[in-house]
Amino acid sequence: MLSKKVIENVLYAALSNGGDFAEVFVEDRFNTNIKMVGGYVENSISGRDFGIGIRIFDGLNSVYAYTNDSSEENLIKVAKEVALALDSNKKDIVLNLMKSSIPNLHSVKIIPNSVDKAKKVELLKRGYESAKNYDPLITQVTTNYFDEEQKVLIANSEGLMVEDKRVRTRFYVQSVASKDGEMQVGFYAPGASMGFEFFNGIDVDEIGREASRIAKTMVLADYCPSGVMPVVIH
Repeated sequence: MLSKKVIENVLYAALSNGGDFAEVFVEDRFNTNIKMVGGYVENSISGRDFGIGIRIFDGLNSVYAYTNDSSEENLIKVAKEVALALDSNKKDIVLNLMKSSIPNLHSVKIIPNSVDKAKKVELLKRGYESAKNYDPLITQVTTNYFDEEQKVLIANSEGLMVEDKRVRTRFYVQSVASKDGEMQVGFYAPGASMGFEFFNGIDVDEIGREASRIAKTMVLADYCPSGVMPVVIH
């Protein structure tokens, strides 16, 4: 994402006007969000968010700046500008970033971004059909697919330099049940720190039915009893 040399130069610039500690945070994130209402795709949004944050601490004071221009020239410029906000004494520092390797506790087999959107829409259709056909009381169904791939790099003036990759996938169904002018909502939304293989371990049809079961149970439920109740304190 950024080379060790560039990060070191940015950290030197960040502490050029004093300070006890400086850090750089880099994020590159891709996400997809597809929403289906009434059996039709209403929204299909894919995007990328990229940015670099620079934070400096001096005692109890801190300053922060961010940019999406990753050129070394710009990053050093931003670091020096934010350093001017500190009224501190310049210190002699020597940086030696040591890149650490962190085991990924959530291994990913299928990167969601590599899967065709048509397959994701097909999952939404299945969830919609199973939820809508659960019972005549179900009057509206919304299904939503979400995935995210986030890459981060963190480095600081204490020598830390580490990268991480985080992948998340989520699928939800919301059902509305109506009876005698009353509406109730059922919602079921499993998710995991997994790739598209997440759907090998869940049944989207069952997710749809469960959301509708909850909605139906709610709309048929009696009101809670009211009145004076005894209280037992143990």
